[in-house]
Formats: sequence, C-alpha cells, structure tokens
Amino acid sequence: MDSCWLFRSHGFFVCCRMTNQQEKPVFVFDGDCGVCRFWMRRWRAKVGDRVDFKPFQEIHTDYPDIPLSSFRHSAKLIQPDGTAYHAAASIFKLISYHRRFGVSDWLYRHFPPFRYISEKVYRLTADHRPVFSRITRFFWGNQAEPPGYSLTTFIFLRAFAIICLIAFASLLLQLGGLFGEQGIFPIQRFLEQVAEQTGPERYWLYPTLTWISGSNWFLYLLAGGGVVFSVFLFMNFLPLLSVIFLWVLYLSFVSAGQIFLSYQWDILLLETGILAIFVAPANTNVHFRSRAVPSVAILWLFRWLNFRLLFESGIAKLASGDAAWHNLTALNYHYYTQPLPNLIAWLTHQLPDWFHQLSTAFSLGIEIGVPFLFFLPRRPRFVGAALAIFLQILIMLTGNYTFFNLLAITLALMLFDDAFWRSTLRKIGFSAGADTDKGSPGKSLSRVRPVMIVFTLLAVAVSLVQVTEKIRRKPIPLFGIRNVIRPLHLVNSYGLFANMTTKRPELIIQGSSEGQEWQTYQFPYKPDSPGDRPRQVAPHQPRVDWQLWFSALAANRSPPKNPRYQRWLINLVVRLLQGEEAVTGLLEENPFPNRPPTYIRILIYDYRFSSFDRLRKTGEWWRTRFKRIYLRPVQLTNQGLEFARELN
Repeated sequence: MDSCWLFRSHGFFVCCRMTNQQEKPVFVFDGDCGVCRFWMRRWRAKVGDRVDFKPFQEIHTDYPDIPLSSFRHSAKLIQPDGTAYHAAASIFKLISYHRRFGVSDWLYRHFPPFRYISEKVYRLTADHRPVFSRITRFFWGNQAEPPGYSLTTFIFLRAFAIICLIAFASLLLQLGGLFGEQGIFPIQRFLEQVAEQTGPERYWLYPTLTWISGSNWFLYLLAGGGVVFSVFLFMNFLPLLSVIFLWVLYLSFVSAGQIFLSYQWDILLLETGILAIFVAPANTNVHFRSRAVPSVAILWLFRWLNFRLLFESGIAKLASGDAAWHNLTALNYHYYTQPLPNLIAWLTHQLPDWFHQLSTAFSLGIEIGVPFLFFLPRRPRFVGAALAIFLQILIMLTGNYTFFNLLAITLALMLFDDAFWRSTLRKIGFSAGADTDKGSPGKSLSRVRPVMIVFTLLAVAVSLVQVTEKIRRKPIPLFGIRNVIRPLHLVNSYGLFANMTTKRPELIIQGSSEGQEWQTYQFPYKPDSPGDRPRQVAPHQPRVDWQLWFSALAANRSPPKNPRYQRWLINLVVRLLQGEEAVTGLLEENPFPNRPPTYIRILIYDYRFSSFDRLRKTGEWWRTRFKRIYLRPVQLTNQGLEFARELN
C-alpha cells in the first residue's frame, strides 16, 4: 500500500513515499561507515525493538521519493506515516525514543541556535567519517553496546563490605579504652553534656543510636552489629538492608566519637555508604550477567565523588601556598613526618632528593590532572581509574593510612564497567558469563525517582561550592544548607596534607612512682625510642597512636611558658594515673602493671629517620633530640589532677 504526506517544518523533515506500509520507525544509516555501524549497535541496544535499524544499501529502493544521494548524504529516521527526519534531526528523534523526555528533540525544534549548531556538528562528523571512526575506537574501543554495571556493582559492594568489616573490627578492638564508661572519652558522659546544653535539636546535631545507651554493652553491641552486617553484605544476604544498617551504625560512632572519629576516611566511608545504599539491591535474587544500570545519576555521582576526592587533595596543596609543595620538596619530609611510618617509608626516604621531587610532581599531576578523565568515555576513564588506583597503592605501600587507600580504590572500581571486568576475568582464566539484555540489578533506592532527584541536586550543589572554596580559599554562603546536612555527612570536603609538616615532634609519656626514675609508656605503633622499627599496621587504625601525632604538632606550636593542653590528652593522663585497664590495654607495654604511677610527665622530642650507616652501627631507626618538657609532672589528688609542686 502506497502512502505519502507532504509536510515541511523548519526544513528538518519531509514526506516520502513507501512501497510497503511499515509498522514502526526505521533508522536508515550508511552500512559501509564504521562509525555509523558502531553507533547503530549502541542505539539498537538502547531503544530495543521500538525502532528498526537498516543500512540504506539494503532498503533505499523501498523509498522511491528519497534519492540515493540523500541517503549517502545523511542518516534518516522514517516514521510509519512516511515522515522522514534527516541529519541531526534524525539523531535527536531517535534519542527521544530512549529518553522519557526528548529534551534534545524539543530544543532542536524550538531553539534555532541549537538547531544550527547541531547541524554544523553533524555535517562535520559526516564529512570526516574516517577520522571520527578512529576517535570513536580510541574512546570506546570495540564496546559498542551500552555498558552494564551489574557486575561492577556486585564487585563494589563486596569490596565495600570488606572495608566496613575492617572499620568496625578495628573500632571493636579499641572501643572500651576510647569510649567505654572508663575510657578516655566516655560517650555516655559526652551525650549527657550535650543534653544539658541543647534541646530536642540534639538528636539532629548528633544523630547516633548511643542516645539509647552509652554503656559498654551497648557500644559493643553496635560495633558487633557492624561486623555482622558487613559479613551479611559480603555474602549478599539482605544487601540493601545491610548497607543501611552499616551506614546508621557507623554514623552513630562518628557522631558521638568526637576527636577519635573525625578523620577524613571516616566521613568518606559515610559518603560512600550513602551511594552504596542507592546501588544495593533490595533482594538477593539478582544476576550480574545483565547490562542493567542502577541509575545514570548515581553512576555520575560516583564519578563526581572520585573526582572530588582526588582533585580536592591536589588543589588544596597548591592553594595552601605551602612552599614544600610548590618547590616539589614535600616528599623529602613526608615519609618520616607522616603519622605512622612503615618500613617501606624508611627505605624510600633513603632515596636521593631528585627522586622525591619527581615523585612529588607525579603525585600532584595525578591528583590535579587525572580526575578530569573520570568524566570521559570508557577508555580514557579506565586509564584515569588505573592511575588513581596506582597512586593509592603507592601511598598504601609507603604509609599506614588505615582503610583510606582501600576505600579510595573501592570507589575507583565504579569507574569501570562490566565489559572491562569480564575481559579481565577471562584473561586470568575465569568467566563471569556474557552480557545479556535480560535481567535487572534488582530494585534499589536508585529506582525511587523523587529521592534520586533531590539527593542528586543537593549533592552536586553542595560539593560544587566546596570544590570552589578549595580553589578560592574563601568560604561561599549556601543558605545554611551545609549546616543542616553536616551531621549526616552526606557531602564532605577532602584534602589531606594541604600543608606538609617538615618536622616530626614526638610526645613521650613517662611515669614515675617516686619522681626520680622515669619509665616510658610504650605505644604499639608510634615511635617511643630510637630503636623502634617502623611497623605495618594498616588497615587497622590505632586511634590513640594516631591522635598523639596530631597532639604532638599542636604541642610543638604551643608556647613553652604557657603550654596549651588538649582535653583528650589530659583525660589519657588521668586514666594512666588511675591504672584503668581499658586504657592501658591500648598500650604496647605498661611499665606499671601492678600499681599505677604517682606522677606522669610528657616530653617533646624531635624525631627523624636515621641512615643506613647509623642503623648498622647503632641499631637505631630514628635520630632523636630532646626539645623540652611539655607537661610538667602531675599527680592525682582529692581535688583532681594537679601539678606536683615537690617536683617542680
């Protein structure tokens, strides 16, 4: 049956006569063009059976009203009623069959500048097809089908479960000494003080389950629950529920953990957990052999978080104006001034200065330049992800940064797609099956469109402001939104070592029973004597050892004649004078196992790595120099902690 309608609007579609009535739209392309075949394969997978795709070499005779030269000149989308869209108009009309809202098609029809630019770009592409074919292969390789992320999500959630297991297990080992009823900072006492100073808003300002109870048994119940749900998530048992509980439990500790849970990896774990909630399936009957995408918005939020984590770290170093970063000497100091150096850090420090300067430039280059690759098509994005992972591995090998590097690597896994993982698994002798069009990642919160829209807009707005602030070094008002969401740590700012420490002050805590002979408290991982070999502790985080590094920097800046003391450090001294087992259990060795000391003092030493020659001759890993007394001898009396006058 022949049919023809003659209608023209803005010059982008005309009628055509068909020899046979077609049932659905037909997209006609050049079958001899490599870039055309690539994109048709890709769009065929996107729109499914809503559109037929045919090379004009096979069907141009079905449309006698369209000259063969017109088919050679541009692609066409021909509707069942005979309406034919040409060139850029055909592309946008095709896209409208995939998207719920054909925004690009609407812009083309109603916004002349957009139409003009689109046609120019299309013509440039069509007239230089061999060039754009090579560009397409460079960016996408042979992977024409839209990428799937079911296997990627599966791998990410398993890795995230391992990170959570490490975080909760590490916290569980130190819980009593840090936050227990006789710990350094009892959570129960802290919340009582908060309740005295605030009203009902305290539950939003400090969102924590420990409002129920801050007793030891409840704290261990929460941390133990974190371990259990980590295992559940790894075993794919109630994955969505497990991720939600993991986030709530860790937020409970971060909100009430005060100074001991204020590190960037703690808030990064929470922000990653929020994104994990959106990709975790609600049921376990999920196959990772589908090409399903949890949510385009969530995938881009993962890329945006990867970008911010790396870029903010790099730009903060340059924006700080720190000379060590600008003259590329930062790594000359970094290995021995970092919180808890390991053996590889000691060995790396012995390398020549030119190596450290080259390494500094390399690190800054990756942190500032590579993140932009995360927003490009798959091949450049894969290269960027590989470089980011490589940098994290180097940092992990030369330092003890708890689970931070593992978490950053886990985030970078979301920059790859299923085809990459299947190709990698095949190369090492495993098989994860082939991509299929069937299957679903399972229902998750990413399917709840209103929640996704609100969260995406909020996350992008707040994080854009934070990135801008990092560059400008000036706060930008955001109508109080950040203050409202800050307790939940939904969107955070990052940037470690913006200012490089060039010296390593070390606090040496000593006790004495009579005030004459002083014995040093030995901590598990921080150096307390020249012979202490740098040790590997990550991914576990000994939080007292870590906090002593920060306190040493603060003590070094404190005026010698009027020293300032951090509250947690005074609490630690009190607990040591009381001989609290929960706190002394955090030590490597308690020099007063039977009876606590009468006096405690704190000295400041300057530490730096020794050389190979000094190590060989003296067995000392560190060169030390006494600087001054930071805390004069103190003792416990009925009135509390007081300076020991008889020793001053």
